[in-house]
Amino acid sequence: MKRNAFCALPLLAFASLAWATPLEIRPGFWEITTRIEVPGMPIEMPSQKVRRCYTKKDVDNITRPGVRQVQDCEIRDQRVEGNKVTWKMECRGKTAMSGTGTVLVNPTSFHGTIKSSMTQGGATMEMTQGVSGKRIGDCK
Repeated sequence: MKRNAFCALPLLAFASLAWATPLEIRPGFWEITTRIEVPGMPIEMPSQKVRRCYTKKDVDNITRPGVRQVQDCEIRDQRVEGNKVTWKMECRGKTAMSGTGTVLVNPTSFHGTIKSSMTQGGATMEMTQGVSGKRIGDCK
């Protein structure tokens, strides 16, 4: 499996947080961690961390409702119940993938799970991704 597909997943998880009712996410410098589990894989994959500044404009774009495109993936069927956000995703291209996600969102943190099925080279692989994020300060 290509590393660039895994690098996009933490951002995909955060970018998929779109909803019809407003949830508060504080702009600032965020650290997002992704842990990937693949049943039957002989070695455990290390977690990945991405740090990024999210401005008010970024947060406004993330929280606007509607279907969205993130790289080769379409995020749809988003639902909000309290601070729980769920969605479905469908990715096309060399690394086709489909799945579902659930994230609990707070103003300065989030955590959740993405379950997906990926097809590459004619083989299908199931995986579970744990994602978490925390605001670690103001942007510089």
